[in-house]
Amino acid sequence: MATAAAADGEDSRRAYDSLDDFLNDLPKATLSRLYSTPSSALALFRLLPALARQLITHLLFLDTAIERTELEAWIAPAASARNAFETALGRLEALWIVSKSGPTPSTKLTMSDQFRTSMRRALTGGGTHRSFGVPCDTPDSMMVLSGMPRLNRAASSSWRPTTGYMRTQVIHCVSLC
Repeated sequence: MATAAAADGEDSRRAYDSLDDFLNDLPKATLSRLYSTPSSALALFRLLPALARQLITHLLFLDTAIERTELEAWIAPAASARNAFETALGRLEALWIVSKSGPTPSTKLTMSDQFRTSMRRALTGGGTHRSFGVPCDTPDSMMVLSGMPRLNRAASSSWRPTTGYMRTQVIHCVSLC
């Protein structure tokens, strides 16, 4: 169970039953900072339900707002599918990933610029954010330079103990049965 300290420095803490509860309680500014690095945006994306992830992938490379009715056209007419759509969209709105604008019949949905930029960088590898670490530029002492024969020797030497152990376990099991 996670806890969060009060912002004013008091020792009062609120217990959270899940990461979703904690994220729902964060203010928009904090979530925006969270979305500023591609690795954290991708981590949050992975925590979302499948339909919410699907909606994000549809919206990710759109630079303009999309009408809600266009998104609804992708959803099956069954009531359960509509409920799942509403739940997924509500989750994205609660996390400030997607926001609504305009009158109700022609409501437009817009993805957060910060989240969009970070997700694009996470998926395409662009930018100099170093969010996933720094690439190694030193030569690896274990680099395989001699090709397949060396690889085969290394595989055989590490595989022999494993197969030997498995054989003795099978023989032991057969003798007990």
